[in-house]
Amino acid sequence: MKANLGPLLAILLFLLRSLEMRFRRSPIPGKVAARGTLVAMVGAGICVLGSGLIEHALRHRPTNPGLLVAGVAAAALSFSIRALAARALGDYWSMQIELRQKQPLMETGIYGVVRHPIYLAATFEVLAICLLCGAPWTLLVGAVTVGPALWVRIKLEERALVAHFGELYVKYQGRVPALVPGLGGRRPT
Repeated sequence: MKANLGPLLAILLFLLRSLEMRFRRSPIPGKVAARGTLVAMVGAGICVLGSGLIEHALRHRPTNPGLLVAGVAAAALSFSIRALAARALGDYWSMQIELRQKQPLMETGIYGVVRHPIYLAATFEVLAICLLCGAPWTLLVGAVTVGPALWVRIKLEERALVAHFGELYVKYQGRVPALVPGLGGRRPT
């Protein structure tokens, strides 16, 4: 059992995220854009989890306690970042790229650190799965599946936000980085 604790925690992480997606619904409806990007993100997540489990099984090694602790920490950080973002957005939070007419632009709290904290949380989820499974090659799977899905989704969301908020969002882009705190804001190309 000890040998499988990491992969079991990775599965639990994925199940908890799936439940969150199922039960966290925005009470304020809005126009959904690029619906397929959510499917791509979920599919990429399934690829990462599957790859991590397969790599763990093929390596025939017990879970490394250090990697286990680091994986739990990355998962906790992911859930914490997402919770801060969801709390800040309140009724405007959505799994989709979805904007509402009277929706305010969030520029404080976690949104004063990065423009897309939920996507930052997704990168920590990938890292958590890799660490929990002791699966370094799965990082490559994450880079080629989650990476492009995130890139496309951020580009589409940024376009929708600029169309919705105009110059206010363009100025926000100049002040706050998209994903990595401390890299400075810049407008996406």
